[in-house]
Amino acid sequence: MKLAVVTGVHEGIGLACCTRLSKLGYQIVGIDSVSVDKMHKSLTGAGVKIEMLIGDLPIQDNGEITKSLEVLKGLKSWSVLVNALASNLGEGIYESRLDDWNTMINVNLTLPYQLSQLFALSCKENNVAGSIVNVSSMVGLIGAKKPGYASSRSGIFGLTKSLAMQLGPNVRCNLVYTGAVNDLMHSDWDSEKRRKVSNATPMGRLAEPEDIARIITFLADNEESSFITGATINATGGQYLGQ
Repeated sequence: MKLAVVTGVHEGIGLACCTRLSKLGYQIVGIDSVSVDKMHKSLTGAGVKIEMLIGDLPIQDNGEITKSLEVLKGLKSWSVLVNALASNLGEGIYESRLDDWNTMINVNLTLPYQLSQLFALSCKENNVAGSIVNVSSMVGLIGAKKPGYASSRSGIFGLTKSLAMQLGPNVRCNLVYTGAVNDLMHSDWDSEKRRKVSNATPMGRLAEPEDIARIITFLADNEESSFITGATINATGGQYLGQ
């Protein structure tokens, strides 16, 4: 049995990844901050083969997150990890709160670190060739008006490269970074803002979650991308250009 652990499975890129991986024969262990009921409804509605769900992740408490992830230590056929869950809270430096900063660091950086450590140990103990794919944003390179979000998205670039250096040749680690995506994080954008961003993007539109999921599943496949590790893939549709 092929097993993939994916975070952020309730919607967007995470859900799209689960759908594609499931069609490739993977059983899915889904992790999210929403309830198990919501996760189950989204995944079964998409026809995803579910092995286990970890919901209501306590994203404000690293110690509680660690306890929630203990169950993953028993997954012997775990060969793919996709870190797609993201948090984007708060305001600019004058208005932002430390609680929002801590939550974004926990979700966007510490959780991928914790899961990657568990995954690496599992692959080593069970002699499994593995692939980690992290998801970030172009603001990790160019900055943003929300310093907590940009900082957390920047940190995972360094984490990805460090893991690739240490875990090869048995485990590969790569990153996909996006521009604007047609998902819940951008659901409050009005039509005018969407038009402006689309016009500033050479591909002429926002990314769909499936656009990013195709790249992620390619990087997850140990045959299709067997010699790619430590890569950071620009999946911004060209929105990154000129920024």
